[in-house]
Amino acid sequence: MKQLMAILGILAALIFLSGCQEGDTGSYSEMLLSGGGVYTDWSGLTAYEPEPARYTRFPGACGPLSARGDYGPLLPYVGAEMAVEGYIVDTLPLYGLVTKDGQVVTDPIYSGAYSIGSFLLLETGELGGGEEQFSYTAAAKDGRWVRQAGLCDGFFLLDNSHLVLAKLDGGVLVLDDQGDTAAEFHREQFVEYLGEDYFWNWDGGPDLRSVGGGVLAVWEYDPSSADYARYPCCLDTRTGEVLDALPADWAPESAEPYTQTPDFPGYLYAEPVSDLITGELSYIAFPERQAGADNPVYDLMDENGNLVLSGCFSLSGLMWQPYLADGLLGTIQDGAFTYRDLSTGEAVFRYPLRTNSD
Repeated sequence: MKQLMAILGILAALIFLSGCQEGDTGSYSEMLLSGGGVYTDWSGLTAYEPEPARYTRFPGACGPLSARGDYGPLLPYVGAEMAVEGYIVDTLPLYGLVTKDGQVVTDPIYSGAYSIGSFLLLETGELGGGEEQFSYTAAAKDGRWVRQAGLCDGFFLLDNSHLVLAKLDGGVLVLDDQGDTAAEFHREQFVEYLGEDYFWNWDGGPDLRSVGGGVLAVWEYDPSSADYARYPCCLDTRTGEVLDALPADWAPESAEPYTQTPDFPGYLYAEPVSDLITGELSYIAFPERQAGADNPVYDLMDENGNLVLSGCFSLSGLMWQPYLADGLLGTIQDGAFTYRDLSTGEAVFRYPLRTNSD
């Protein structure tokens, strides 16, 4: 893993240096987008003929994401396929950001790009202190604010408008959906509960768990406890205090129950996909007739199990599910990442994948 993160860091830097060139506009022509939640047949398209690149570069945008108020919704894309050795897979993706009308805002310089609640979270891999480390940038989904969060061990939503970041230095940062600090806790506040040498660790703890009402519990595995857990302290994000005891009305059973995915007739499995812009839920599923296929091709279904688009996505090491974005479908096709209008099948963005040798 250490070699892997070093490789990703170097390759991302090379891609950044090779991007942002004057005239690097692709061949994108501006067009109106019309969303559609109805079944569409793309079989008439010439899917096997190579298509040209189709994008422009957002005016003035270059390098890592910077705050602006005129991007509109920012969408992730897979822009680079990095070959690696000595890892569980042969290739890994790098991500960039693009506007809904196909203007590149960042080159593929991020090892992760996550849409979580009201936030975009961008990840870069670094090597330091003898261990792999991940640095995060938090942003509004339209890029109107950008906040450097630094090195973190993990993140999750406290609620839809508050993001919790477990810092590598042992602190905790909570951001609101305007990019402001809602609460911040420093390592010294936990030492009396966790000792001098603790670090956040999801496997056995200490780890952070939301228990409602803006309160975070510090959890640790305890084999002597009836529920195999102990809670040495908790954090009140409303006051910034570290408390000795959990809220009196909280119990472990109050955790959110597991939600099972639906069964659709004629399909073996359905995987939920949330729209990056609207939040609406859809599903990808593969037909029963493809049972046993080495690489089954998934269909896109709406939340009620109605077919929206057949044969639209194949699982790969670069993408485990497609992107949906208010009438657009993002997939990798013929060596390029493409956003297509679901109602017409027309590409509004097509970015050929770069490789180690580019």
